Amino acid sequence: MIKNARASVLAATVVAGVFAFWGGWTRRWMSDDGLIVLRTVRNLLAGNGPVFNAGERVEANTSTLWQYLITLFGWITDARLEDIAMWLALICTVIAAATATYFSGRYWGGRLQQHAVIPFGIVIYMALPPARDFATSGLEWGLALLWIAVWWALLVAWATPPKPPRHARERTHAQVGYFLAFWCGLSWLVRPELALYGGVTGIVLLAHNPRKVAGILAAALPVPAAYQIFRMGYYGLITPHT
Repeated sequence: MIKNARASVLAATVVAGVFAFWGGWTRRWMSDDGLIVLRTVRNLLAGNGPVFNAGERVEANTSTLWQYLITLFGWITDARLEDIAMWLALICTVIAAATATYFSGRYWGGRLQQHAVIPFGIVIYMALPPARDFATSGLEWGLALLWIAVWWALLVAWATPPKPPRHARERTHAQVGYFLAFWCGLSWLVRPELALYGGVTGIVLLAHNPRKVAGILAAALPVPAAYQIFRMGYYGLITPHT
């Protein structure tokens, strides 16, 4: 029965990934806002900085990580930026769908011994035309979905650790907690409003591990704090312009 339950989780994960790929691929496109992102990327690659117009220090994009992710692959591959944006968004969406489905199955734990896992949630989501549209579009929604999926996976792993010897279990729990803290710190850079998820999760981590406050903050804060210092110095902004 347990083997069948595990097989159903794996099958549901595959179905979720395939459905997400099919849905996004059949409606692949580039939006006008996506072209705004690519204009910033072209300025980055040209050495003009993360701006919409060369010489004007204006923050034009909602997602900091998305513009730099496209820039990285554009610099490495020298491919068309439209293709890079489309494929990155689609791949992020597919990985997000599969990850969220797999760890949702794991979340139910003992019930898997008696019940099969059916990926209704992601199927219903991808059945909506806007969900399939923004699986690509040149925007960061695929990256945002991936952040949410990995955040959920880390929460499940942190809340339901494996059962090795106690000292090993505690070490694994702490490691997952630190990586969860780091991932929550990135929320601000994926989309500003995702800081609501990351911030609440950070409060939970701090409340649960009061003796590890320094370690949690050291994992969560350096990357977003460093970019915030850059934002204030380069753009002259305290909060994201968009």
